[in-house]
Amino acid sequence: MAQAALAVSPVTLGIDPIRLNADGKIIDFLNPSVARPNTPEERVRQAFGRKLHFDYGYPTELMAFEAPISIGSEEKRADIAIYLSKRAATQRDQSAIRVIIETKAPTIKKGVAQLQSYIFASSAQGGVWINETDAPKYFRRVDVPDTRLDEWPNIPRYGEEWDGVGRHDKAQLRPPHDLVETFRRCHNARWASTPKTWQWTWCG
Repeated sequence: MAQAALAVSPVTLGIDPIRLNADGKIIDFLNPSVARPNTPEERVRQAFGRKLHFDYGYPTELMAFEAPISIGSEEKRADIAIYLSKRAATQRDQSAIRVIIETKAPTIKKGVAQLQSYIFASSAQGGVWINETDAPKYFRRVDVPDTRLDEWPNIPRYGEEWDGVGRHDKAQLRPPHDLVETFRRCHNARWASTPKTWQWTWCG
């Protein structure tokens, strides 16, 4: 019988933990003047935004929460977008997005199709689906010979190309900024299935 996922609130974790204001709202990581509702999904977004900065090395000025994505006549909002330049991030230019991240509450399993639609409607080279309970899903966009999304081991770190993902020598490795969160994700991925079928899963 599968064990229950280890419940550890991301609010208390990391070298830069999620902070709450006097009203109990989350102080936004990218813009501390903004207070956001303290919901499970928002905590996942705030935690992964920190991971993109501290572990993947992306400057916060290249990142945006609730990035607008126009799909036909509709405007959607991507949970997190990483842009190719500071100017593109300031202008919320969907023709200059590198990666899109779709975050969900820990109990939510859907959203991959939503992520895919955002990637194909923009210039994004790939994306991540994450709910902090299951193993993250990483995708790379391929346009030749046809447009599709391939599963990928991870997303590139800042300054890294997609083909270089996972090809790091010892000198390039960096410890995760939040070891407890990393161990929790590994634990949850391991016990997501029965002992007869579980496999070690990359938890980066």
